[in-house]
Amino acid sequence: MRQSIFNIATLLLLGAFVGCVPDKVWVADTDTTRIGEVDSLVLKSAGPQLIADPSNFLDLQPLLYKRNKEGKMEMLSPDYANKAKISITDERGNEVGLRYVPQTGESGVRRFQAKVVDGNGKALVSNTVEVEMIPPYTPPSLKEIPFIIHLVQSQEEVQKAGLEFGAEKFMKHMRKLNDLLAGRLERSAVGTDSRIQFVPAKTTPSGLSLKEEGIDRLIVSDNIELTADKILELLKSESQIVWDTTRYFNIYMLSSITAKQRKIHDQYLALEKNPEFAGHGIVYVAQDLDRKETGFGWFDYQVDELVTYVGRYLGLLYTTEADDKCEDTVNYTWEDKWFQGNMGEYKETQDHFFLSRNLMDDRKGMHTHITPDQARRMHDYLETKPYLGMWKNR
Repeated sequence: MRQSIFNIATLLLLGAFVGCVPDKVWVADTDTTRIGEVDSLVLKSAGPQLIADPSNFLDLQPLLYKRNKEGKMEMLSPDYANKAKISITDERGNEVGLRYVPQTGESGVRRFQAKVVDGNGKALVSNTVEVEMIPPYTPPSLKEIPFIIHLVQSQEEVQKAGLEFGAEKFMKHMRKLNDLLAGRLERSAVGTDSRIQFVPAKTTPSGLSLKEEGIDRLIVSDNIELTADKILELLKSESQIVWDTTRYFNIYMLSSITAKQRKIHDQYLALEKNPEFAGHGIVYVAQDLDRKETGFGWFDYQVDELVTYVGRYLGLLYTTEADDKCEDTVNYTWEDKWFQGNMGEYKETQDHFFLSRNLMDDRKGMHTHITPDQARRMHDYLETKPYLGMWKNR
């Protein structure tokens, strides 16, 4: 967790990176096409820590800055820096490039610095980046969580659509969740195997075999307005979908055919804070599962990916919060002073520049990994929260 309070321009004016503002240098890319005069070179890492395992890696991002007519520093596109003849070395003088892959057993703090030299011999040297090497995560024994997806549809919708939702639509997302939690999607700097997996329930609370493993279908008489009160009313009136939370991880997948009913994000938060709903499970809208066609998107109504809601239910906090209680994540804010205001896939803080990939990053990210501290927090919740004891009773 690293949160900055000063912007880059202020630090550069104070000479925090290199002691003073150096002479401008002409920077050329690998095709000898001049990028132009550059006033400063800054190096940032993807995060504060790196797991000492060759399956993990640390991305290093050099950034070039020019002073505009008003005297303020402006960042050039990171693509310019990536194409430029910039060397990145460690404290031993070894060239490491844009991605550093650690060796097993590394420890302590590694230091990296970038440098660019123009045709006239003038050089820009960046700040020094420090990264803490940490040992691979040693998780507790595997926890398998039986889940049940309660698919709630109205008679009107089933009659209108002609078909119910197929089970594969939901299982695809549960498989992604399991791959993410097992570290099979991407390891990055601190991506790891959490030793938590979700398995489809095979039987009902009464012991009957489910026709579709992990799926419980419920047809209600009319369309459901997606308000917190209406969802609570549904859960109370349709008692057959309230399955014992000490035995099942409940996901209430409500179907909606009208756009006005899709404000589920706010309703989820309202339910989460409602004592009557605490511990019931997750509420989601079936039609929102595949709205992120490329894995990310920003909608007029804000909804996160299903896997992020699962992380939230298991105790994780969003990385956009000031303190998410995890030292190995990077907390960031949406502010104009950062690259593209941090509204895209790439995020920036005072010390870090990274591709948004964490489970709890915002909806622009791909959500492909979980960190050791996040895994520890999830295990702690599973072991201490009464409504999360389903893994013990599988």
